[in-house]
Amino acid sequence: MKTTDLFVELVVIGMGLFINLLLLCVLLFGYDWLQYDVIPAASLLPVIAVIYVLGIVFDRCSDNFTRNTDSKIRTSYFSDSKEFLLARDNAFDASDSIKSLHDYNRSRMRICRSWFIYWGMMAILAPVAAWLRMPDVYAKKGLMLCSFLLFALLAFVTRYAWVSLTHGYYSRLYDYWRLHGR
Repeated sequence: MKTTDLFVELVVIGMGLFINLLLLCVLLFGYDWLQYDVIPAASLLPVIAVIYVLGIVFDRCSDNFTRNTDSKIRTSYFSDSKEFLLARDNAFDASDSIKSLHDYNRSRMRICRSWFIYWGMMAILAPVAAWLRMPDVYAKKGLMLCSFLLFALLAFVTRYAWVSLTHGYYSRLYDYWRLHGR
């Protein structure tokens, strides 16, 4: 995987945690402190650096969080980790285009894996923030319900995409290995 591709992937992953942290700050401190009308362009570089680091950290956390599910999916195609690693190495050695496709699919899986967790966090944080920070009771109830339903639906759909991508990844790798390298 190219360094630029990995950087962009980790920024996309880190952006979700950054948004959730902002939502948590709004929940705790309100939104009056946000001065979004005057953001100097020079301040974006350190923010992107922080988002990148958040992406690195949360990618590891989400990997640990989903490890059991990933393992169950992988063992439906491969008998053990050694067999999987042999298949993967066989495919990588065969072709650079197969390795590039592998990297692309893994990137999509990692992004979906992180974002289904983020959407779940937002499904909890957004209604709580609305409840604590909105003055109008009727608008508050509507926003709480809509934000919960929207973010819960996004979490469900994104988790479905992650599971589907993971099955597809292992299935294609297993098929390639069965045909070319076993």
